[in-house]
Amino acid sequence: MSLKVVAVSQLGNYLKRKLDTDPQIQNLSVSGEVSNITKHKSGHYYFTLKDNLARISCVMFKAAAIKISFNLKEGDKVVCNCNTSFFPTSGSLQLYVNSIKLDGVGDLYTKFEALKLKLSEQGLFNEHHKLQCPSYPMSIALVVGNKTAARHDILVTLKNRWPIAKISEYNCLVQGENASVEIISALLECDENNHDIIIIARGGGSIEDLWAFNDEFLANVIYNLKTFCITGIGHEIDFTIADFVADIRGATPTSAATLCTPDINDVINNVTYYQTRLEFAINNQLTNNITRFNALKNNNVLSNMDSIILESELKINYHNQKLLNYKNYFDNKVNLYHNYHNRFLNIMVTQLNVNRNNLSNIQNKLIVNMNNNLQTKINSFNLNIKTMDAYSPLKSLSRGYSVVFFEDKSLNSIESVKIDDNINIRLSDGYLNCQIKDKGAKL
Repeated sequence: MSLKVVAVSQLGNYLKRKLDTDPQIQNLSVSGEVSNITKHKSGHYYFTLKDNLARISCVMFKAAAIKISFNLKEGDKVVCNCNTSFFPTSGSLQLYVNSIKLDGVGDLYTKFEALKLKLSEQGLFNEHHKLQCPSYPMSIALVVGNKTAARHDILVTLKNRWPIAKISEYNCLVQGENASVEIISALLECDENNHDIIIIARGGGSIEDLWAFNDEFLANVIYNLKTFCITGIGHEIDFTIADFVADIRGATPTSAATLCTPDINDVINNVTYYQTRLEFAINNQLTNNITRFNALKNNNVLSNMDSIILESELKINYHNQKLLNYKNYFDNKVNLYHNYHNRFLNIMVTQLNVNRNNLSNIQNKLIVNMNNNLQTKINSFNLNIKTMDAYSPLKSLSRGYSVVFFEDKSLNSIESVKIDDNINIRLSDGYLNCQIKDKGAKL
């Protein structure tokens, strides 16, 4: 019995068809080390993917290669999403790579490093552009999630350290798909309202949780703020793009609130210290003048003692009045502190009520918008169904037309069949199995 002889090209094409249609080796994720990498002038990558026991050739065409977010190089440990095929011309089995990422390094981290490098080269992290923190900020804007631990920690810290400042909250999403848009909107509103400082804060989380702060548009908005901006995002080990662009980074939300405000107890102690020094200097000067006056009086040096006495009394009255003015000034500062404290408490209560009403209004609007959007989708779906039905081939069948099949292919010429061939006729309600008995003249 002789074996069937096939051409090399037939065998190659057969192997290619078999591999291309095998679902077990298509859309694979294959890990390995990059070796013998070549970037063709056309933009295609050619390389070998290997491990300790095997190796396989790979090709990544330009359309996929331009999407790589890192510099692919010799020795990189990677994971490739690819299809397996046989290339008959060269007789090689190879992987066609659709996408590639570094093994052990997440896509988000790779994107983070790429964006960080890009913005650094654009100068968004330059120190000379950063603003100085005001020494005594009296208007503080807080961009933070509502009812979050970060918000609570900052408010407690500000109340303890610098309670005389006015706090304005701009609550927004700090995680999720639309978070970066809301943060940008809040920052632009803050900048327009002429606050002394802006604090951007969020609690700790994974790189996915903090990803809203790694947005390129957000980075440019922070860079262009006219108001001093400090970040307190995540834990001490967490870094985001927003941290690098901001004027100062706080390791945590609490640290950010501490870095941008003075301690009121230190301020009061300093005021008391300088008040004491001033009083001592005035008293010392007064004592010296009285001593000089008595010395001159006893030595009868001056002929017009009444004039000297009057002049000394005027000086004493002047210094007494100056001392009284300083006392009134510091008394006013103490009263101002108590007034700010009361205003802060009233503002907090008022703002809480406003936020509750705003939340209720937003919830109602969200429900209305969701219902309207759902109805729009339903109407669009029904219209598509009607359009598809209008153009359906079955409509033609229902008007008396039919489709003829021969060997599972539609028949469009009498030359494709012979007498006694079996054909299938598709009608609107089923099939007819027929046999060719005669063929008329070709039209």
